[in-house]
Amino acid sequence: MMRFHFPLQDKPPADLPAGLVDELYEALRVQAYEGGCTARAFLPTFDDLTVRHGWEYSGTNWERCHLIYSQTLAAFYRHRQYGQLTMPEALDIFPHWRLRIMANIQPASVSMWAGFHDQIVPADCDWIRAYLHISGSHHGEIEPLTRTVLQRSEGDIIQPPTINYYQALDPVTGKVVDTPEGISPGFHKDVRLPVADYVRHFLQLGMVLPV
Repeated sequence: MMRFHFPLQDKPPADLPAGLVDELYEALRVQAYEGGCTARAFLPTFDDLTVRHGWEYSGTNWERCHLIYSQTLAAFYRHRQYGQLTMPEALDIFPHWRLRIMANIQPASVSMWAGFHDQIVPADCDWIRAYLHISGSHHGEIEPLTRTVLQRSEGDIIQPPTINYYQALDPVTGKVVDTPEGISPGFHKDVRLPVADYVRHFLQLGMVLPV
């Protein structure tokens, strides 16, 4: 059978109530990120906000709440760590970073991630920023390395690998964007953005992803 492949096209952004996004962001920032509230303890707040805004979502309330909570909190912590590690004092102490690929690796990507895991590159390079977040279940983390630790570990510093991109439809914005190979659609976001812009994207991603 002959199949025709058409280029992706932009679509309207996700239809999410702006007021609900704002209130969820503030509630998660205050109760969970700053207050240490667990996902289970946040569920009553989630129920109250979604009912009040009349938002209909797929999955159970717990599944949707947990997905939004985990995506949002991970974004808060990732943005905070990046901000701390890119302060001038920190870059002087930790001039190199190691990329750790965490959680399960899907079979189709084993060779790529095996090559990425534990690579030591100059701090704050484009490549390591691209792979800070891979998907909902697989993610990259920064391990900062001092010069002394690097010498003791006999680690080899490499030049940042070339980033290969593919086009993917961002489910939040509806825009077709260049996305690093291996990153799930919607998960590529510049961590250098202001915290509210960065975190809100992942909060909204948690609102539209399947559970």
